[in-house]
Amino acid sequence: MTNDFFRMHILASRGRLAASAMLALAISMLAPTVARAATYYLAPNGSDSNTGLNSSTPWATLSKANSTLRGGDVVVLSNGSYSSFPNPSVDGSANARITYVGNLSNPGLVTVSGGTLTRSYVTLKGLSFSGGVTLGAGSSTVCQRDSIAYSRFESISLYGSKHSMIAANTITNVGGYAVRFLSSNGDQIPTGFANPERDTLRRNTMSITKMGSDSRGIMVTSRSQYCVIDSNVVTGTFNGTADVGRAYLFRYMHAYNNIMKDNSFTVLAENRPGGTQAWAMYCLRDSCYRNLFLRNRFTATGAYPIEFFMSQSGSDQWSNDTKQNVWDGCFWDIRTPDPGGYTGVFWQDGIIADTLRNCVIKSDNHPGLVIDRMRSGNLSTAQQVGLIDHCTFYGKAASNNAPLFLDIQGVDWPTTTTLKITNCIFYTNSTATGAEYTTGLGYYVPRNRSFISNNNLFAHYAGASRSVFYEIEGASSGYSAPGSSGWLCANGTGQGWGQGNECNSRYGSPQFADSSRTSFDPAIRSNSAARGMGTGGSDVGAVPFGAGGPDTAPPDQVTTLQPVDIGDQYVILRWTATGDDGGIGIAAAIDLRWSLSPINSGNFDSATPVASAPVPLASGGVQTYVMLSLTPGTTYYFALKTRDDAGNWSPVSNIANALTLSGDTRAPAGITNLNAAAN
Repeated sequence: MTNDFFRMHILASRGRLAASAMLALAISMLAPTVARAATYYLAPNGSDSNTGLNSSTPWATLSKANSTLRGGDVVVLSNGSYSSFPNPSVDGSANARITYVGNLSNPGLVTVSGGTLTRSYVTLKGLSFSGGVTLGAGSSTVCQRDSIAYSRFESISLYGSKHSMIAANTITNVGGYAVRFLSSNGDQIPTGFANPERDTLRRNTMSITKMGSDSRGIMVTSRSQYCVIDSNVVTGTFNGTADVGRAYLFRYMHAYNNIMKDNSFTVLAENRPGGTQAWAMYCLRDSCYRNLFLRNRFTATGAYPIEFFMSQSGSDQWSNDTKQNVWDGCFWDIRTPDPGGYTGVFWQDGIIADTLRNCVIKSDNHPGLVIDRMRSGNLSTAQQVGLIDHCTFYGKAASNNAPLFLDIQGVDWPTTTTLKITNCIFYTNSTATGAEYTTGLGYYVPRNRSFISNNNLFAHYAGASRSVFYEIEGASSGYSAPGSSGWLCANGTGQGWGQGNECNSRYGSPQFADSSRTSFDPAIRSNSAARGMGTGGSDVGAVPFGAGGPDTAPPDQVTTLQPVDIGDQYVILRWTATGDDGGIGIAAAIDLRWSLSPINSGNFDSATPVASAPVPLASGGVQTYVMLSLTPGTTYYFALKTRDDAGNWSPVSNIANALTLSGDTRAPAGITNLNAAAN
């Protein structure tokens, strides 16, 4: 992460440097006085003829604020409704953001119009927008380093924006298109003059309901790159009838080097779409590569099928260009039915050097994972390796589908590509024996291909002999037990494989911490057959023994809290962020408090929490926070603690104090556009 997020929290430091009084006097004698940035106030019962410089003489309209604000200025909106959208007439700057602040604890009390922000270095906080918000649409320049936080709106569209932060908001959307990363001209195909780069969507709560056919909830398109989507909680519902195209909760298209991590996605299928289509949690298609999906959880519920497309067939010119994507530590909980012919997690357009590792796929009815082709992606032979490693596949007894199924014809498996399936657990408590699908792992694969499947643990209730179903194109088919006595190990070289498959695999119980469908826990117990049987002596499956133990390492203490700017009714604080475990990572929360008397570890809990706590930045990031509506001529004390995801709190920080000015000593902004004009 960059430091931009904490500039979001109100202003970058515009602190008063400790220059000598005589030097300041000398400069003032040589040049006109430059006014410092100001804090203005806005209220529905105000007047634009007021100075706006304090809460007793507020302006009335956002139009007045938009035309007046300059770099470093803050405008505080009192509760009420305003008819315009906050969009200043000039840009802020890296050291002087323009900030609009509403009600941080209850943004619904400050309502403004939806609209388009066309300026850079602007922060919007604590506002409720009556429609959607757009960054950059229709502008000839790129919006950069804007931030929207602690607000409410229907949708957010980032049109070619750069380094922007959308954090800790509530997004309530009906029909879809709640979040869109698009080209500067609003097209999902990268045809505009600018594309989204290094934008962040963090810790938002999203409800995206009634998504009908051919709709999308979240779109990451138009050559979006190096963007981060993390720690969001997203719920959605599908409900539509027209068979005009599949609906997706999120869709990647022309997206590169982005990170999606630590998110929760839950979607409910309220009905079945028209025709034979199924709903889809997500898809990647038409040129998506080197994206990272880390520790996300996907839950599909409802009475109708929902599929997951790791690569989807799309436009012909892009069909070989969804590649080198990595899925690490993700969990799929697929509870929807399979009335026949549907998949769970599906590489429809093939694996092109993708990686699936440390992941769990739990499917109640669908085949857990299906791969129906391999592709080269125009990569070198050494790069053309698809890897499924240290994963756990769980199939429910009611399902007669294999947890992982390969159905690849020779024409769809280039001779230069390799597929490895290693160190995985294949578990199904089905005892059915009537069809080839009722197995732990199903192969329909060609001969003479680079195919490695080994060091896997099979736990199929129908017995060891039905662990794997194989059908080798143009050769044999049948069931095989794992291990050296199994058919695949003994005959693998005859099928053109370098060595027999499943020779180091075995049959046995993984001894999950909880193997029930409703509360499945993939961690393994000490007596698990999965222990030590993987490559290099590793435990197989997604969660090794002991990994899930308690996190007892708290974040480090913050020792750098200090005031960097003081006015009569505000104080700006700054500190350096610590981490999640000591000084590493990103903490989960910050508890910043103030008091009129000194704070220490014994009375910290009695101090007053700030109205809206700052969102943590990565360790080492510089954070700022502004305290508003303070009393002139008063000493305030500040302290904070940070918390990690496991609930461990850091020690109380150093104590900062600040004496607010006794009155407003700030001159009005200087006039910069004075000119002579003829009558």
